[in-house]
Amino acid sequence: MSKIVMTNVEAMQKLFPECPICHSKEGYKLSHFYPNVQCKSCKSEWRLYEYGMELTWTSQTDWIRELLNRKYALKFWKSLKKPIGKQVIHRIFAPMDCIGGAPDHEKPTKGYIIFESEKTIVYYSLEEKNNKVRIRIPIDGIKQALITTKITPLVDKKFLMVSYEDSYGLSHTLFFDFHNDEKVVKELIELLHYSKNKRTEKAPEQEIQKLVHEKPKTKGEKQVADYLKELGLFWVYEFPIFVYDEENRPRVWTPDFYIPKLGMYIEVCGSKDFDYKYRENIYRKNGYHVIFVHFYKEQRKWKNYLVKRIMEIEELRYSEVMNMINSALR
Repeated sequence: MSKIVMTNVEAMQKLFPECPICHSKEGYKLSHFYPNVQCKSCKSEWRLYEYGMELTWTSQTDWIRELLNRKYALKFWKSLKKPIGKQVIHRIFAPMDCIGGAPDHEKPTKGYIIFESEKTIVYYSLEEKNNKVRIRIPIDGIKQALITTKITPLVDKKFLMVSYEDSYGLSHTLFFDFHNDEKVVKELIELLHYSKNKRTEKAPEQEIQKLVHEKPKTKGEKQVADYLKELGLFWVYEFPIFVYDEENRPRVWTPDFYIPKLGMYIEVCGSKDFDYKYRENIYRKNGYHVIFVHFYKEQRKWKNYLVKRIMEIEELRYSEVMNMINSALR
């Protein structure tokens, strides 16, 4: 244990000959809260990571306290100064393990997300030492950034989902496992809003829906959206979901509408010449309730069909739940 302790203290001394806060050269010692390192002068404490450092305690009462319990890159601590507004650049969110989604990043990797600038966040993998997996995400290109449990009905866990367009206009969707630290993820989403809306000085709370929703594109989608509104059903457009195809390969699909209140999805079928059976089978295999609305049919027909399918799915769910309850009580 002493070897590890000395390594932490020596690493801090090497990285910061002067304390980042009080600029003392007295050095550091092991904190009572292992594995933290403490400044001998001002008693401020840090926790070291391979990607950065976190201030865990300080006696300072000014703006320094706003940096408590937040991870920042070493570069930030080496040139510490009072930030103007929120300290966004160099902020690190970890652990933040990418579990897949983008075409160029299918294997799960352990890593972290860092604000490289107010315009870009970057995901780094910690698993590849010499050739780190690096994914740059332009903040202005982000379409959705939210916490979801809807990756697959077979997994009861929350994930961070980020959908965005890269500099070439290509769409990507990534899912991150944040290890149940929901408070930190909500702060990440808030900072994304802050960075995106800073130039227009719009409050993140007032603009939250703009990162979550896109607008329907086709005539059929717009009419279905209007009808859902008539029914009092709030919808999310093109909400990504995780599926396994017929060869058990991981894929990310985006049904046209997701109805959070009902836990159902809607696909708008715009042409009778297209075979939708393949997608129906894949959704069914993965346990999703997806209603295929054939818009090209008479308007009254597709509306009646939509309501009928919603009622059928609700009745099926009720029956399944009652069977489970009755089985448990026997």
